[in-house]
Amino acid sequence: MYSKVDILNFITILLPIIFAGLLLFENKKEKRVMGFLMISFSFFIFLNSTSVNNIINISSGLKFFSFVFLFAIPPTFYIYTRLLIKTKNKLTKKQIIHYIPCLIILITLLILILLKKLEQPGFNFSEIRAKLLNIKIVIYIIQLFLYSTLMVILLIQHNKNIKKFFSYSNKKINLTWLKIFLAIYITYWLADFLIHLIYQYDPPDSIHIAYLFHTIFFFVFLGYFSLKQERLYDETKILPEKLIKDIDITSEKKQEEKGTLKKDIKSTHIFSQLIDLVKKEELYKNPELSLFYLSKKLDINTTYLSYAINKESNTNFCALINNLRIEEAKKLLMNKDFDNYTVEAIANEVGFNHKQIFNYWFKKNTGITPWQYKNNKKYHKSKK
Repeated sequence: MYSKVDILNFITILLPIIFAGLLLFENKKEKRVMGFLMISFSFFIFLNSTSVNNIINISSGLKFFSFVFLFAIPPTFYIYTRLLIKTKNKLTKKQIIHYIPCLIILITLLILILLKKLEQPGFNFSEIRAKLLNIKIVIYIIQLFLYSTLMVILLIQHNKNIKKFFSYSNKKINLTWLKIFLAIYITYWLADFLIHLIYQYDPPDSIHIAYLFHTIFFFVFLGYFSLKQERLYDETKILPEKLIKDIDITSEKKQEEKGTLKKDIKSTHIFSQLIDLVKKEELYKNPELSLFYLSKKLDINTTYLSYAINKESNTNFCALINNLRIEEAKKLLMNKDFDNYTVEAIANEVGFNHKQIFNYWFKKNTGITPWQYKNNKKYHKSKK
């Protein structure tokens, strides 16, 4: 009969494999990377599980090899985060550099196995493995905090980019779940380290069971949200040749620095196209309007479109669209046909998903609340 610890151990091994299969089935870059992350977790737990070891007697060499998978986890999590929130979300050969620690572990293991087989005098495999284990734990903790710091930096940059690319905000775009998981991820490995430090890989059942339940929650949380999460950025890669011909290119200065083309493009032309399209088709009423959608509609690269918005309106994409929504809302608030509409209904009508966000932008735009605007006749007279 298997104990509770054994059953929970088997669940922690199988659960990430199940999620990995679901993620790999979707055949998307970021989901494939998360699938690889889940597999790395599963193999590491499998090779270090006491329950598995009681059944098939895993060798010390294989347990040493498990660190290849452990060292693959932080960089893979970082690459996944980068794929989600970077506009140029590609997997490149340069990213292999993140897995150098895995390669070092593998080479070290092969050397130790070779020395053991050659039966070199004075060679004690168990003693050397124990020393290397302590070194690997220290390196892993450094690696953990290094990549966690890089992910925090990426998430901070992403928060700044939201207003640049989106006219709205929600938990999926804010990546709230990923921020929460990053905190869980750090505490999980710190707890793991402390348990092994205090109990020398043999904690009492109560501690072990609590730890395994935490691990199961860890995988369910990560698997569920990574399956639901879609790629946020879908940038048009090039500026179409047709548009380049239609736009005047200035030649006052030679383009000495890379990326200065956007400074030379006549942004007024792009901006007027944008405003005409958004107003004519009332696209601002779409609560999920994004810069990527407009760039496809206009056949203009998001970089140039964003630059034109910043230059011509002296604001970002989010503010521009929300200001257009507020202008429409002011008309509806004064329209007798909408007298029976609540403030929330007016907000939904012009493209806002949340009343609080509508109130914020309305007050920022007019200095008063929507209700005050609707009922303060003196205010309107003074504006005429």
